[in-house]
Amino acid sequence: MASPKKKWLRMKALEDAANIAETEEQEIEIEHLTEQNNVLETIVIKEEAKLASTKIKTKANKNNRNNKTSRKKKR
Repeated sequence: MASPKKKWLRMKALEDAANIAETEEQEIEIEHLTEQNNVLETIVIKEEAKLASTKIKTKANKNNRNNKTSRKKKR
């Protein structure tokens, strides 16, 4: 039968191995979440650019309509 010290050392080694495996798993999950976050940030940036472009076009169209209306009033 193994001595208490050997049993303790074996248990300690198993706990350490489990902690290492858990840490590696967490690191992989963090990497995955970071990649996912980067993709989502890219999508948000593209959508914000589309929205800004639409706002600029809408403002330009509104200004054009106002200019046409003011020209008609001047005549």
